[in-house]
Amino acid sequence: MKRLVDMHDGRVSVESEGVGKGARFEIAFPLVRPAQAGSPRTDELASSPKRILVVEDAEEVRESLRMLLADCAHQVTCASDGLEGLRQARELQPDVAIIDIGLPGIDGYELARRIREGPLPWSRQVRAPRRRLV
Repeated sequence: MKRLVDMHDGRVSVESEGVGKGARFEIAFPLVRPAQAGSPRTDELASSPKRILVVEDAEEVRESLRMLLADCAHQVTCASDGLEGLRQARELQPDVAIIDIGLPGIDGYELARRIREGPLPWSRQVRAPRRRLV
């Protein structure tokens, strides 16, 4: 996780009051200036809800992402493992896939590869991870 945070110029800090007292982890990323109003990318994102597939085995993370994306008017479908994610991807034909790397069944990289190599034209256009970070 630290390497991923470093790749985005973020920082990680950890605090604990001692053994058995839990720990607090904080991840911070630098602010990014929003795109200029009226730019094609801003207008496209604001005016066109996306079909988003979230594949995440941690229920609380999956549900948080679903609620956040749905609040932004996107159509969100969720799956809790790689094989279910593949089935949902073929059915939904998502614009974007948010895929956990460490999934049961098939891992996130294999899932992304199978989605992109699918027989339908939409599968080559879906945004999904292309390579391992480590």
